[in-house]
Amino acid sequence: MGHRLRHLACSSGSSGTRLAFDHNYINESLAVKIFNPGMMLIVRNRVRNSIDMCKKGLFLYNHAMHNPFVLGFYGNTQSGKTTLLEHLVRDLTAAGWRVAVIKQSDKKMSVDITGKDTARFLQAGAQVVVFTSVVETVYLVNKNSSTQDILKNLEQLGEFNVIFIEGARDETIPKIRLGDCAERENTLFTYDGDYARLLTKIKYELLNKE
Repeated sequence: MGHRLRHLACSSGSSGTRLAFDHNYINESLAVKIFNPGMMLIVRNRVRNSIDMCKKGLFLYNHAMHNPFVLGFYGNTQSGKTTLLEHLVRDLTAAGWRVAVIKQSDKKMSVDITGKDTARFLQAGAQVVVFTSVVETVYLVNKNSSTQDILKNLEQLGEFNVIFIEGARDETIPKIRLGDCAERENTLFTYDGDYARLLTKIKYELLNKE
C-alpha cells in the first residue's frame, strides 16, 4: 500500500510548485483504486494529508516569490537580539517558512580574519571575494551596502518568506525594539518578552500579507 501512495508528489518548475498525481492510483475524487474497503478510510486520510502538505508548499513558494515579509530588530548590546532571532529562525524554518537574516552593525568591523587568504585578496583591492567550501558559500563585498541594496541582492540568492534584519536602521523597515534604547523610526512596538505572542504575530503577518 505504501508504494502506491508515493505516486502523490510535489514538484516545482518555472511556473511554480504544482501538484502531481498518478491517476493510475488516485482519481479526481481522491478515491484510491483498491479492493479492500477496510483500508479505504486510512488511504483517503493519507492522501488528503499529502495534498495538504503540497498545497502548503505551493502557498509558501508563491508567497516567497512575490512578497517576502521584512522585519527589523534593534536594541543595545546584550539586549537579546541574536538569541531572539535564533529562536524565531528555528521555529519558522521548522514550520516550513523560508527565512533569511541580515546582520547590520554601526561599528567598523569585519567577519573576515586578518591574514587569511580572503582578507589578503580584499586588502589587495579585490571588489568581491567569494569563499566556498563543501558546507557554505560566503560573498565578501569590499564596501558598505544599504539595506535596500542588500534586499535586492537577496532576490538573486533565493526565494524567502521572511527576512529579519538585526540592527535595522532603515526608516522604511518596520522594527521591533528590545530594551530601553532610543526609539527608531518605524518602530512597531517594544518586545515585552512574550515569545509565544511575538511568534504568533509574525505567523499571522506571513499568512495575511498580500
